[in-house]
Amino acid sequence: RGPIKKKKKLLKDRTEKQMDLEFLQQQLEAEEKKNADAKQLLEDLQNEVESLQQQIKDERIEHETNIDKVEQLSRESSNYLKEANNKIKKMKDTFKKELKAAEKAEKKKGKKK
Repeated sequence: RGPIKKKKKLLKDRTEKQMDLEFLQQQLEAEEKKNADAKQLLEDLQNEVESLQQQIKDERIEHETNIDKVEQLSRESSNYLKEANNKIKKMKDTFKKELKAAEKAEKKKGKKK
């Protein structure tokens, strides 16, 4: 009976060790899957960050371009206003000269009569 009990005990010990090994293998596989999922999530997040950084860069360039356009339009508007003011001043001066000339002509007519 001694050797049979030893064999049964060895078989029982081996079965328990096999079960422990299988359990540890399952735990390892579960951890490896979690690790792979975490790596994928990290990669996805890095791609999203890069995409957002590029979007911000593109928007900054567009914003700076728009600022340049507004500044150019402002300069052009200022120049148009200056030109318009100069034309108005010339027209006023011309009108005053014509008015004075008309007044002189009226005075001359008045003196001749």
